[in-house]
This record gives sequence, C-alpha cells and structure tokens, in this order.
Amino acid sequence: MKKGIFWRYFISISRYSKSYIWGRLKKFKIGSGQSNILRLLFHGGDGISQEEISERLDLDNTTVARTVQKLEKNRYVEKRKDKNDKRVKRIYLTKKAKKLKQSIEDARNDLMDILFNGISDDEFQAYINVLEKMYENLKRESVEEENTHG
Repeated sequence: MKKGIFWRYFISISRYSKSYIWGRLKKFKIGSGQSNILRLLFHGGDGISQEEISERLDLDNTTVARTVQKLEKNRYVEKRKDKNDKRVKRIYLTKKAKKLKQSIEDARNDLMDILFNGISDDEFQAYINVLEKMYENLKRESVEEENTHG
C-alpha cells in the first residue's frame, strides 16, 4: 500500500477546498475557517461561547479567538457577556451575517457536490469509516502525548 500518496491528496484536497470557498466568499471577506464558524452559529444556535465553538469544531481556543476577532472586525458577529457568568463571552450573529447564510450554504453545498461527484453511497460510507478511524487514531495519540508531556 502506498501510504505516502495519501498525504499528497489529503493536503491538496484541503488546499483546493479552502481556495474554492475563499473564491466563492472573498467578496464578503470570509475564508473557509470563518465560514465554518458562521455555519456553526447558523445551525448550532446563536449565543454559544468561544469555548463551545472550539469544542464543536475541534479547534484550539487561539484559532477560534483569532477567527472570531476577524468576524467581529467585519461585523459578522458580536460578543456579549454572559448574563450569569461575566467571564464568558457569547458570540452572536449580526444581521449582516444572517444575510449571507444562503451564500455560505450554497458555497459549501457546491463544494460537496464537486468533491463527491461520481462517488457511490457505498464508496462514500467506506471513506467516512476510514476518516473516522484516522480521526480516532490521531485523537487518541494526541491525548496520550498530552498526558505524557503535558
């Protein structure tokens, strides 16, 4: 098995996917990372904390903080202090962001159509099964590393 070729495809698919999303959303100054957070807010509910965003998207807090800061700068989100815990800041979509929901959804859906064109349901399910195993392997290894060195 040629495992090395996996890396080339993995990196290229990631790069082309980000480039595709950027091309579709650049007029709004939104990249793929920002669109992921906006989609989470659209579908996961307004008013979640940055920590919840980090957990749900499996991203580190620093990445989320930087991305939310960009979204805030472009007036797509606003931060508000939690009513019960003033240390927690909740992230809310603005009217400006809500107007972009369909454009963001269309870009994502079109990307998915491109990626999975000609792939059967069985092939897709096999692919997802492999990705889940890879994810669990890395997650387990990452936790073990943190426990060993952390």
